[in-house]
Amino acid sequence: MTIDTYIFDIDHTLYPFSQGVEDWFHSKIGVFIKQELDISLERAQELCEQYYVEFGSTLPGLMYHHNIKPQNFLDAKGYVPLETISVDLQAIDALTKTAQRKIAFTNASHRHGERVLAHLGIRDHFEALYGLDDVGYWGKPFRRSFDHVFKNQNIDLKKTVFFEDSPRNLAYPHSLGMKTVLIGESHFKIGNAPHFIDIHVKNLATAIEHANEI
Repeated sequence: MTIDTYIFDIDHTLYPFSQGVEDWFHSKIGVFIKQELDISLERAQELCEQYYVEFGSTLPGLMYHHNIKPQNFLDAKGYVPLETISVDLQAIDALTKTAQRKIAFTNASHRHGERVLAHLGIRDHFEALYGLDDVGYWGKPFRRSFDHVFKNQNIDLKKTVFFEDSPRNLAYPHSLGMKTVLIGESHFKIGNAPHFIDIHVKNLATAIEHANEI
């Protein structure tokens, strides 16, 4: 069966893992939670991690438990310094040479996705981009967010490959018949990924190479 669509996460999927990006997110989010909830920075950072584990990203947890307005949260995060994001030229070359239509789906904001894709020089290669604010702020791994993207883009599930750095975000797409690719070893060493991961490799260039052979 011919694969006609590639769906990509953005952060740490389309570029190599960047601790600078993680540090930026955590520092901004921690200060925001501290101020909004009037708690210590230490407790705010604990909640940030707790909600990330529980909900897939921090924002849904803040909305559910504390009635935080999502746009206030996104505004507080500001703009990630693009100099912290490196460009893997081999991966970008491999991506731009593929014939499949490409869709980006991030658990960050739409504007963040736009900035990063532009920084990587690949925005024009993506037919569509979805951020948290495009899917009602309840992003991956919630099924409603996937269903929104898949329906809007008229996805043929069995002709699509989903690329991610977070394994839990691949479980639902795989259950629908989609091929799944996990990039990196932040969660599992190569060869130890769960059954819903079809391809597990260290970097994007290799991921695309394998996906092109499906």
